[in-house]
Amino acid sequence: MKIANSLAPRRADYIDYLQALYGFYAPFEAQLRLGVANLPDALEAARLVKTPLLERDLKQLTKRRNLESLPCAARSQLPPTDTRSRVLGALYVLEGATLGGSVLTARLPGAVLGGATAFLECYGRERGEMWRGFRELLEAHARGSTEREQELQASARSTFQLLSDWLVGCGAAEAEP
Repeated sequence: MKIANSLAPRRADYIDYLQALYGFYAPFEAQLRLGVANLPDALEAARLVKTPLLERDLKQLTKRRNLESLPCAARSQLPPTDTRSRVLGALYVLEGATLGGSVLTARLPGAVLGGATAFLECYGRERGEMWRGFRELLEAHARGSTEREQELQASARSTFQLLSDWLVGCGAAEAEP
């Protein structure tokens, strides 16, 4: 990510990063709502939704009321959600991105963040607890089934690559050498 690797991060870089995340999360979460049957009952789906947090941060930083004109990933650029293992593999990556929020919040000056940290601090003090609970859910899902475990892992790898490609394509990250 440019914002994380910059020696002199700017608010414009942070806005670019949030806009790129919005462009991935919004269509993915819309797709996920269509495949809600693939979400485990134990998963607090409402807590996983990040689009409203990204919207809040972007509206605060840009004073834009309408974010619909922002570029969004096409279905072919998103991870598939047709099985529970694929959903969980994708969510592993996207939930993992929230762990990085604490690192960015600590690293970036307040002037860059502009108080717009709803996404980065989405779980607040519950971040560790949420992550542990999510990992336990993943382990329980994969337990006893090599096929589910492999599908979950493949989905996580694919999602990581899709998100990376999206961030690079939006200019919010630099391509890995």
